[in-house]
Amino acid sequence: MIRFWRGEERLWKAFWFIGILGGWLFTTLVKNLVVQGWLGILPQILLLVSYSIYSGVAIWRSAFNTAWVGWGYAARGVIVLSLVIMGAGIAGVI
Repeated sequence: MIRFWRGEERLWKAFWFIGILGGWLFTTLVKNLVVQGWLGILPQILLLVSYSIYSGVAIWRSAFNTAWVGWGYAARGVIVLSLVIMGAGIAGVI
């Protein structure tokens, strides 16, 4: 986990394991805890935002640990686009 945070892992591992698979698993776990009544809405939000920050930082920092530099720019573009979409959602634009 620390190697991802520091950007010491390969981009594909950070993107697919932390960003995609990890995000899906963590979100599913947290939402199930809410549905079962073990977790409130505020802790859910805090946990999901925390994981989003962690995965975004891990992918951003690992972006250029790849054979082709274009993947790094694409990964960082996905992070920026995700932030824009999240901000628009919070602002009620979308």
